[in-house]
Amino acid sequence: MSEENQVSTDTAADDVLSVEAFIKDLKQFCPADVIRESVRITPEGLFVDNVGREKILLAYAEWLKKKTVGALGTNEKRNLKRLFGTEEPSQYYILEGKNSLCGYLAAGKVKAPQNYNMPFYLGSLLNATNYLHPRDAGLQELKNVQVVQTSAAAATFQLKVKGRTYNATQEFLTSFRVLIERSKKLSRRYQYSTLLDALKALGRILFSAHFQDDKQCLLMPFVAPRKRVVLKADELVFILDDASNLKFCYEAKGINLYNFIKDEIGAAIKKQIIHAGSITLSNKNRTSCGAVRIKGETYQLGFNALRDFVEYCNVSDVPYAEIKGGYTIMDCLRAFSVVLERSEKIERRFVSNHVSIFDSKLNNFRIYEKWILAVAEHNVIMHCVEKGANKQLHGVRDGGKKNSGKFRRPRA
Repeated sequence: MSEENQVSTDTAADDVLSVEAFIKDLKQFCPADVIRESVRITPEGLFVDNVGREKILLAYAEWLKKKTVGALGTNEKRNLKRLFGTEEPSQYYILEGKNSLCGYLAAGKVKAPQNYNMPFYLGSLLNATNYLHPRDAGLQELKNVQVVQTSAAAATFQLKVKGRTYNATQEFLTSFRVLIERSKKLSRRYQYSTLLDALKALGRILFSAHFQDDKQCLLMPFVAPRKRVVLKADELVFILDDASNLKFCYEAKGINLYNFIKDEIGAAIKKQIIHAGSITLSNKNRTSCGAVRIKGETYQLGFNALRDFVEYCNVSDVPYAEIKGGYTIMDCLRAFSVVLERSEKIERRFVSNHVSIFDSKLNNFRIYEKWILAVAEHNVIMHCVEKGANKQLHGVRDGGKKNSGKFRRPRA
């Protein structure tokens, strides 16, 4: 019988193996110095810092074996999940005067933490996923990082890379961490559980980044600073102001580009910019960014189709006046509106060589010059294909399966 099946769901058994029950017995299984340095009893459960985590897990395994007569406690991954609720637990900060501890919480209500004759903490824990404390012990290990503002609410982290200084705020690191998490490629290469992980990844990526000519044809955020410095590392684009402050970062492909486009259109609508060429913008529909009239018919422009077009603009020469220098998503929309307006309906059999990536049931297409538009039900333009383009741009995004024409959130 597996370990999972041996676990009783009886309330009494759950109480015997609860976090509070483990705390009561902790001194019997864990050295006093580990408890003193790495453990804090809180009303929300047992806090264990990064340094002492493995020793506490060993103590927990021995405790489980004793409580269950060897039925539990032999599997390290299951022990981790049982104690912290997941195999990849979130990290938290505990602030004690000028010191901070970063670690994990074994959640479980604890009555009167101060009565266990062990170190306790009655304050609130800070989630390290979206916060980096200036006194995080991990920062001391990074020789190229300096905290230039020690205000807990507005800490700025200064990175020195190849003799140049970059300033990253908490806000920038938070958005950068999310970007790594959403990217299939970046999330495999870098850790992203905390902002400290994101800061380490940022230093490594900036080391390989190259400066770009500001006049180079490159996608820019809607509110990019006029005086700016641009760096590029593979598909990542960094925008800095003239004081070396990191202001924006986006990935010019996949889900991150998809979300960048949605954010940019949302920002334009907030500024009451609702027209881009013949396209009327809207953020009311999660799959389309607006409507356009083509030959007397109304079509919805899907975010995926716009994302396809923007990807082509990023990697190939597009003969439109709008796509030059530091162009924006609004410029892409204006250029794309020309393609949409002038497109004509065409049968699949005439473009079959270029649309084989789509399910055979998808038969509505439009064409203008080298552009082919795939149209789903309800006149939704869901994809854009450039004849002769690399199929990786508009090709199969979902593990080798053909696109059925149904809307799916794109993967990185």
